[in-house]
Amino acid sequence: MAISSLSLIFNLARALKKQPQIASIKIDTFLSEDHSYSSSVTTSPIEDGAFVNDHIIKDPFTLSVNGYVSNISTIGIGVLDQALAGISVLSGKNKAKDAEAELVRIRNDKEIFTVVTGLRSYKNMVITNVSFPRSSTTGSGLEFNATFQQIEIAKIEIVTLDPEDEEAVQETIEKGRQDLEDKATVGGTGTRFRKIFGDGIDFVPGARPEFDNLMKLE
Repeated sequence: MAISSLSLIFNLARALKKQPQIASIKIDTFLSEDHSYSSSVTTSPIEDGAFVNDHIIKDPFTLSVNGYVSNISTIGIGVLDQALAGISVLSGKNKAKDAEAELVRIRNDKEIFTVVTGLRSYKNMVITNVSFPRSSTTGSGLEFNATFQQIEIAKIEIVTLDPEDEEAVQETIEKGRQDLEDKATVGGTGTRFRKIFGDGIDFVPGARPEFDNLMKLE
């Protein structure tokens, strides 16, 4: 009776605590978590050789975890009773091996998923690095280090313009194109010179000062 009560308390405690999860992979525990929010400050040089900070850009959120998956099932009210009685509580599946294969798969398939941690849940995460250190203390379980990055998903919105607005946009595009043509240079000479003297006259900058001065006139 005492063992059953203790088992119930143990399992209720696990139920109240949010279980770590990566995509569909149930993780027994995150041994450590590193939640990183960073920003980049852009700089521009000024005359005296120093730099001035002109903008702050938020870097993508990153999460690094050290996790562990065992081959021992800890789900179910009678599990602790079985463990204390010396009865095997292996799930019948190799949880550690399956977790390793799934982590590698979602990394290779570039999947976007949710990571549940002890602090909070993060959506739109991708794996940027995963490794599986092995030592004499690892046993039959799986220890892993994984780094995740949160990505921003852009939404494309198609807007239908009114006929009047569409006409105004086309006029702006045509005016910009004409301005570019008027300011274009060919072989060192401007369009202004070609309009005045024709396309058949070659002009070498510096050969005729009066032509150089003409090119500077509006």
